[in-house]
Amino acid sequence: MKKIIFTLFFLLSFCVLNISAEPINSEAIKAYNEGIEFYGNDEYDKSVESFKKAVAIHPDFYEAYYNLGQVYLSLNNIDEAIKNYELAVKYEPNDYDSCYMLGELLYKKGYLSRSISYYAKIPPSSELYQEAQEAKEKVIKRQKEVLAEAEKKQLEADKTTIEGAKTTQDIEGIPAPSGIVGDKKGNIFIASYGENRVYKIDPLGQKSIYVSENVLQGPVGLAIDEEDNVYIANYGKGNILKVSPKGAPFIITKVLKPYCLAVINGYLYISEQETNKVIKMKI
Repeated sequence: MKKIIFTLFFLLSFCVLNISAEPINSEAIKAYNEGIEFYGNDEYDKSVESFKKAVAIHPDFYEAYYNLGQVYLSLNNIDEAIKNYELAVKYEPNDYDSCYMLGELLYKKGYLSRSISYYAKIPPSSELYQEAQEAKEKVIKRQKEVLAEAEKKQLEADKTTIEGAKTTQDIEGIPAPSGIVGDKKGNIFIASYGENRVYKIDPLGQKSIYVSENVLQGPVGLAIDEEDNVYIANYGKGNILKVSPKGAPFIITKVLKPYCLAVINGYLYISEQETNKVIKMKI
């Protein structure tokens, strides 16, 4: 902890306070000295309040910010410690004690690039230079480890995705599947052009015939509306069928070789392949 030259009655391990370019207000110095005394007596909360009072009176009192960082470390409040060390460096860029502490704390928090940047501020002329260089190398090594770990996790995630795709359950046994739609209950409807059927697959994967070959001939496009009515482009018979959730299919219009269907804003759009046009009808 830093102290001013006229507080020698406190702990001898404290650093000497530098004289700021602008004279420090006597009240700020008084609050600062009280903060040191409270800290020496392990009265950390009172020490915090005293140092805060000092910087409130003299905002660029960098020694007070440094000491606040020290007190917050004693309280195990690393975030506040970092904040105050950064303020110390802001007001005194040559405060290498704060630079070194920032390097250490930011490393512990996982902010590796920021940690390196503060170690790098310490010049060869400082007694902390060698320690800072060794610490910086430690952080750079950790950066490489973190990158390798991230790459490993990404490879494992990619592998899991690929394996998951391989184990995806297929719906089999539907000759020449064409149109596919789903309703609000999670059911899937698949047209089988080859079998002249529309199959229903429930959420549990159970397959059943939804519309049989009696009324179908080459079903292709499917569509579904807000009420879960299914529309079928019955290509071979040249018509469009509508099937209610519980009812039998019935013809709603004749179309020359209907192919694709879409329901948009209360309208059914039908691509009529033979005439190269799209029909729009209200449903």
